[in-house]
Amino acid sequence: MQPTAADLMRVTREKLNIIAEARGIDPTPYATKRELVDVLINGADASDSAAERANVSHASHESDAGEQCVTGASEALIDVTGAGARNRVALWERHAQHPNGEIFLVGGQRARVYPTRAVLDAIRDGRLERN
Repeated sequence: MQPTAADLMRVTREKLNIIAEARGIDPTPYATKRELVDVLINGADASDSAAERANVSHASHESDAGEQCVTGASEALIDVTGAGARNRVALWERHAQHPNGEIFLVGGQRARVYPTRAVLDAIRDGRLERN
């Protein structure tokens, strides 16, 4: 039985990458989990380059949830570390400007992220520490 898009959306990005690689698909050009799921379900379009996908995903400056980017924020990524216990989620967010379109940070985990409103709020309230 073939999995549905809804089934695949419940799988972590890391597992989707493994599934894609097992099918001979390079998952790195797909910025969001949704894009990778679409390719896994519908197959890759040979004419669709990674550069075209990047231009489309960055042109709108909106997250998957429709949240507008922070205006005036630097286009550069920032380094952060999750605060608190290693088994506690510091922040999970989908946003087109984050690397791979999504961040998931637990205590002690470091990452480069786009400074969205949620990231800045998490730094302000102590869930993330800026490096």
